Amino acid sequence: MGAEALVKDGAGRIRVIHGGLRPRGIQWREMETGATNRCWRGVGGGGDWVLKWYKYPEAGKHPEVEVGKFLTERGFLGVPEFGGALERRVGEGGWEAVAFVQRWVDGRSAWDLFLEELSKGEVNEQRARSLGHLVGELHLVLASGGEGSGFEMRPWDEGARRLWITGVQTVAGQLYEGLCGKRPAQADEAVWERARHLWVDGQDSWRAGIEELCALECWGVVSRVHGDLHLGQVLDSGLGRLFVLDFEGEPIRPLEDRSRLNLPLRDVAGIWRSFGYAGKLSNVEERFVKQLQEAFFEGWCERMPLPEGDWMGLMAGLVWEKAIYEALYELRHRPSLLWVPLSAL
Repeated sequence: MGAEALVKDGAGRIRVIHGGLRPRGIQWREMETGATNRCWRGVGGGGDWVLKWYKYPEAGKHPEVEVGKFLTERGFLGVPEFGGALERRVGEGGWEAVAFVQRWVDGRSAWDLFLEELSKGEVNEQRARSLGHLVGELHLVLASGGEGSGFEMRPWDEGARRLWITGVQTVAGQLYEGLCGKRPAQADEAVWERARHLWVDGQDSWRAGIEELCALECWGVVSRVHGDLHLGQVLDSGLGRLFVLDFEGEPIRPLEDRSRLNLPLRDVAGIWRSFGYAGKLSNVEERFVKQLQEAFFEGWCERMPLPEGDWMGLMAGLVWEKAIYEALYELRHRPSLLWVPLSAL
């Protein structure tokens, strides 16, 4: 498990990172997923697998490969088993991941389940709490690698804080620039004007908000995190088990940023906002969403310690940052949904 070997391509340009997959006898069929990357499902004597072929490979350690391999080697059962990966040489001594394989797990996404239940006025607090437990346990394992492993725990010092503030400034500035441009055809005119009023005309307000983040008095730790955690990245097997998927990180961020040690509370903010999204799209009362958010948060706190100091201010800042990122993502990719994160800004 985990040993690397060069594929005999005549020049050492390709290498395999081995996991649990034994490809002999497996039949592969391409899947229609609608996702950016192409995917195949493999069925054979060694069980079922899913292969993801990255459409836009980048040089460097890919977080999905690195994290998937680490979690499987640690025996963490909250992710599908790491099957293997294929890397291609780039430049002098560099590598980029081009394909990733993991165990196929049957189930439905937590997003679909919560959205369906909320649309019926149902609130499944038990699943939300279980999800909090799972994410907390995930964070504990991601911080268990020891010094120099890339999976250690370090203090959230002033340098890390400044890096966070710079990231918020960058995403907020990109949203500002996007809203200064031409309205996308799919964006509702009234929503577009409201967004411009909030983020362009009202730029002094959000810039002051970033200054408030600089003044937060809060101390904690950073470690590896999921980086783009939302309900769509969680699979419910229907057998009382939840699985976390897709450790690629936020797609509009550079690969290096997606692999950096970060605040575990960032993933918590991602799920918190995801419940907010589900609430808006299902058009339910805010109190139902709050029940799910709080049950999830309580479950996470039963596994993970909270940062010291003004952790509520930090959480609010991370939720706000996530809403900014969502608005930028929707503006670029799904302008018709810009109204959802706009309501959270």
